[in-house]
Amino acid sequence: MSKSELQVIVLKTPKSTPDQASEMDLDKIREDIAQYIRETIRLVCGSDAKHSVTWIKGDKTTAYKVCVEQRVLGKILGSKGNHINGLRTLIQAMCGSRGFRGVIDAPETFEYGSNTPKFLPR
Repeated sequence: MSKSELQVIVLKTPKSTPDQASEMDLDKIREDIAQYIRETIRLVCGSDAKHSVTWIKGDKTTAYKVCVEQRVLGKILGSKGNHINGLRTLIQAMCGSRGFRGVIDAPETFEYGSNTPKFLPR
């Protein structure tokens, strides 16, 4: 090889596909993401606010259901929906890097004096 020639070596590492990850690992990741949402809500609304986060696994999408007290709903949504949309963006990035789609449904509220969530009127 003469001095004017340049040799380029490209090393390729095998990428892991979402199919290689076991379902138990993905369920653990889903629960970790739900815990992240719970902690974020606690930090935004305060530790005394009642809230819950559950997730439902679909074929390719995981839906995270958020339920909060009516009095802290505005803190979760933020001005013009900025808080909830920012949280949705983070969740999409976390889930997307693991090979599945993650969405946060519109927040629900607890009925006054109850532990059962109800849908917000539209």
